[in-house]
Amino acid sequence: MPAKTSVVIIIAAVSAVGIAAIATYVRAEPRAVIPAPVIQHSYPVVNPPVQPAQTPKNPYVLVFQPHMGMDGISFTNLPESPPDGTDPKMFAVNEFLKVSKVPPVDAKVIGIDLQNKVAILGFNKAFKHTYGTFDEKTLLDGLAITLGQFKDIDKYTIEVDGQPLDTLGSVSLSDPIPVIRPNLSDNKPSWGTDADPNSASEVPPAGSNSASSAGDTQGP
Repeated sequence: MPAKTSVVIIIAAVSAVGIAAIATYVRAEPRAVIPAPVIQHSYPVVNPPVQPAQTPKNPYVLVFQPHMGMDGISFTNLPESPPDGTDPKMFAVNEFLKVSKVPPVDAKVIGIDLQNKVAILGFNKAFKHTYGTFDEKTLLDGLAITLGQFKDIDKYTIEVDGQPLDTLGSVSLSDPIPVIRPNLSDNKPSWGTDADPNSASEVPPAGSNSASSAGDTQGP
């Protein structure tokens, strides 16, 4: 009996030592790093948005500025591009009114109706004013040469609130006024040309006859 007990004790001791050795090995051996599973996502292929074509720069109009000299009224002009959605004829007329500094600052053309090459200029009430002789001539000549750059206009009339305007001072406006074709140094059409926008051209001085002094006109 004592012998069997000793054997059992020895076996238990050996087992304990073996278990302890295994435990020590497991603690001493670094754990293997298990990589995280790779998850693949499937996304739809989206083409990049197509950029719209760039809108080309607007064709320019000539804005005429009056000057008083020894020989009378003369005009210089610089090309300006109307904003998008703006009528080029109205833009040219209203810019002339601004730079001329003749009518009230709130005077402007609010509509242009073209009938048989006659432009009917519709102004707001601020434009209706009695002007002196020099200012009247400046306005009439300036409007004539401003509209003269457009080949589809031969003459113009003036209305305020839909009613024809009889005069701006002393000149009768009962008949359409012939436009003045500006004399440009390169003899190119004024509207939408490729002239240098950084250079100003000068129109010959206007004499007493506004219909023939600043350029070729369209007769009645």
